[in-house]
Amino acid sequence: MIKKLVIGSVIALACLWVAKKTHVASYASTAFAFGREHVRSQIPRELELARVQHEISQLDRDYQGLLGPIAEKMACIKKLEREIANARVNQQDQREALLSLTKAVEAKETPIVYNGNSISLDRAKVKLAREFATFKKLELNLVTKEKLLEAEVKNLAATRDQLDKLIGQKREFEIRLAQLEAEEATLKVASIQTPLYTDEGRVADINRTLERIAHSQSVEINKHVLQQQYGSKIGDAQPTTVVGTLDLDEIRSYLQGTTETGTKVSQSK
Repeated sequence: MIKKLVIGSVIALACLWVAKKTHVASYASTAFAFGREHVRSQIPRELELARVQHEISQLDRDYQGLLGPIAEKMACIKKLEREIANARVNQQDQREALLSLTKAVEAKETPIVYNGNSISLDRAKVKLAREFATFKKLELNLVTKEKLLEAEVKNLAATRDQLDKLIGQKREFEIRLAQLEAEEATLKVASIQTPLYTDEGRVADINRTLERIAHSQSVEINKHVLQQQYGSKIGDAQPTTVVGTLDLDEIRSYLQGTTETGTKVSQSK
């Protein structure tokens, strides 16, 4: 067993020495690259032009593929705007009701009228603590939705800009392709009259450039799709609010918008 390991190690070292001294890997990669370029140079220009024309026509599918996400994003933005508008109205109504309840509890009124119902002072204190905690939670949820709306609007603008660029890019490709086809037709006429050497490498270079642009567009589209998938989930989980000791001064100050409440809340946390 040890003898086999020694022999294997010697063979591996020998192969490594040969590869290092003779540049076998470099020759192999060079030969592969040369062969690939040679094959490309043998493809007729007419076939390359036809292939590019087919690829340009496929951009219509990318165009249609962007319309769906844009329409969906527009619908989501309208829904968020409605939810935020309703939440703001409800927040203001609830703020005024809780402030009124806070003053009634502070004055120890008996009974206390809240939302059209008469309740005892003790029940009013419990109700105030619960609904104040709910109010703060809904307030955080509203802030989150506003930030989400802002992000969605920016995302929609970027996607629509991408759509406009895709339209312009396709038109540019079509113009360049038409120019190449016209030039190819001119070369055919010239070759009949006076046969000349044609530069196959030039068309191949144009083809590589077009392919590189198409690949870059595909990458950018995928990035936007990923941002739509993961960006929309940020902030779904809302922080829970624990109802602690009832502090009437804190509740009143918070609802009235004084600056002292922020210090008390941060210290209590």
